[in-house]
Amino acid sequence: YTQVTAHFLAEIDGYSTLMLGPPGNVFVHEWSKLRYGVFEEFGYPGDPLYPMFYYKTTWTTQGQTNVLTPNFCTNKAIQGSMQDILGGECTQKNGVPDSNCIFVGEKEQPITSSVMGAPFVTNNDQYCDESEENIHHPELPTKHNRPVWREKCWMLSRAIKYFAKFDSVPLHI
Repeated sequence: YTQVTAHFLAEIDGYSTLMLGPPGNVFVHEWSKLRYGVFEEFGYPGDPLYPMFYYKTTWTTQGQTNVLTPNFCTNKAIQGSMQDILGGECTQKNGVPDSNCIFVGEKEQPITSSVMGAPFVTNNDQYCDESEENIHHPELPTKHNRPVWREKCWMLSRAIKYFAKFDSVPLHI
């Protein structure tokens, strides 16, 4: 089940939205897990399987480059900062943030998918799918991308009888 607390509803125009993001995004994110069996498309602090940060490998004319990257499946690079959950800057060991290090994403940025990856972003109103605009990144170490799944959230949702006739459904939440 999905639980909505009285505090969340009482603070829907204040603290709840400030901390968690637009209420529509939060509800769609949680409902999607319950109804469609999809999982979060982000990492967790200190989790060895689904880390908050990972090293993204890219190749340039100079050779291989590994860049520490926040673990969020979004259609554009997510903007924000690393912070210690207790306050202050993150501590790193051997180039890896410790288990108290979190990523705090900016609420206003040009991300439009996936609501399962960054529900806190104000204009994020799409699932990931097979399109270039809302591209899914199956290589990211997230719960949704476990070897068993790796399917795009929209494709799983579309498998539900109600959505079968649609090519794409903007959430417009």
